[in-house]
Amino acid sequence: MPQNPKDQHVNNDLDRSATPSSSLMENRRLSQIVGGALGEIYKYKKRNFLIVSIFAIIGACIAFALPKIYRSSSMLLLTTPSKSPDLSALAGGLDGGSLSSILSGGGYGNRSAVRELMSLLETRELALSAVDTFRLDTLWDLKRADWEKLQKRWISDFEYLEDENGAIFLSFRATDSSLTRRIVLWVGVYAEKHFQRLKQTQLELELAFIRERTRERKMLFEAAEDSLLAYQQKHKMFAPEEQIRFLSSALMEKEKNLEELDQKIKITTMETGLESQPVRYLSTLRHNVDKSITQMLDSSKPTTSISKSLPLSLQKALVFNRLHRNVLIQGKIYGYLLQQQEQISIEKQKTIPALLLIDPPKSPTQRVAPPRIAILTFFVFLGFICSVGYLVFRSDIEDFRQAFLSKIREIV
Repeated sequence: MPQNPKDQHVNNDLDRSATPSSSLMENRRLSQIVGGALGEIYKYKKRNFLIVSIFAIIGACIAFALPKIYRSSSMLLLTTPSKSPDLSALAGGLDGGSLSSILSGGGYGNRSAVRELMSLLETRELALSAVDTFRLDTLWDLKRADWEKLQKRWISDFEYLEDENGAIFLSFRATDSSLTRRIVLWVGVYAEKHFQRLKQTQLELELAFIRERTRERKMLFEAAEDSLLAYQQKHKMFAPEEQIRFLSSALMEKEKNLEELDQKIKITTMETGLESQPVRYLSTLRHNVDKSITQMLDSSKPTTSISKSLPLSLQKALVFNRLHRNVLIQGKIYGYLLQQQEQISIEKQKTIPALLLIDPPKSPTQRVAPPRIAILTFFVFLGFICSVGYLVFRSDIEDFRQAFLSKIREIV
């Protein structure tokens, strides 16, 4: 007889409740293991406490025996140098192309100056100078001849980091709190002195380069003026723009007359014939106008259009314009170089510090090392691990001893 589905479902529930699941058995086994382990630890609590206490005492002795380390810090800010004007603005309105390719802009970028300062702080000369000034070799118990170890120790104790705003963070660690402050101040003075020397060297090189370019540009400027003067004296041209305007207007008027005469000749030829008197008269007028255009263009070749050949007078005016424009360009560049030379000379005479030590360092009162709480916590944890390990090892030894004794009894 088939079983009711409801009764079958009830029987399945009874079977599941009667048989414990595997996960429940694993949890029960794990609880038994943990409970047994905690019971063993509590059973030998005095011994465990003694082991942990011994390790804690050792950790405290080590933490308090280590020397105190202090750190002093400051911020080194680089003053922003002045930037030279752009030559593209100088060339505006000359219609001679960009002058940026003729000369490179002067001045030093702030980012490149920061990189130079960072390179200065990385030098071996700085490390060894600090060692000699403050006798750090004695403090570090190292020999002065072993400069590689001295430099490594200096790198480990002296830190410098660049800020996103261009400032440089300086710090130094030592067992003497006053020494840390004095070394940070000394680094600021050292960096200022050597950075100024580097800047002076760069300015001298740039000044020598500008002076050479100024001399060359002066020769080109004088040559351009001589060429313009010679051309003026030869062709008697002193106002090329006015000549071009007047000549162009006159030629346009003549061209207009030629066009009108051509139209009249065509119409009259259609009405009276090619050999009629009016056509001859108009042809004579056209010849006279064409001849006057030829004279204006200073050419023996007859023409009826300005676009067919470039007028010689216009060619002269164009050459004059080019010479005049060359004089303007050379003069402006020469004046710009003189201005740059004067600016660099003034920059060399400045006594304004290039580096500013903001947030001056102070003698620290709080140590930064050693981390005593961390050391003590580590040794307490290590003592607890050793005590648990001792219990496990002791348990294994006891089992081995019991098994060995039982074997001996069986043999005996």
